[in-house]
Amino acid sequence: DLATSNGIPENFADCFILTQTLPFIFDVKSAVENSIKILKPGGWLLVTVPGITPISRYDMNRWGHYWSFTDLSLRLLYQSIVPKNNIEIRTYGNAKTSACFLYGLAYEELNKKDFEYNDPNYQVTITAAIQKPTFSLK
Repeated sequence: DLATSNGIPENFADCFILTQTLPFIFDVKSAVENSIKILKPGGWLLVTVPGITPISRYDMNRWGHYWSFTDLSLRLLYQSIVPKNNIEIRTYGNAKTSACFLYGLAYEELNKKDFEYNDPNYQVTITAAIQKPTFSLK
């Protein structure tokens, strides 16, 4: 449980992949802290979160759907724990891919060219690669 850290060992993993999970954890701050704690010093956390996204009623009814993110909000969440130089964030999306995503179109229904331009004002998917420092965070 990322929110409580129950069952999560500290300094355990060289790499932890956390995809599209943070929106469904209400105590996102604790989940962010625990996602770093699980890493060995020098380990990598790979994160994806939604920016522009429709609400999944299936997920909302079962687990809750609490958050959507921006590159800034994700950066500030992790920057409160690790040095900013250990965080690399990228965004993907543009006006067309955002509209198509919200209308439920699939990747195959668009052209490869539609994905070439990334507009930071239309963040469909936000990614982060975060390295846990090799020195103590305390």
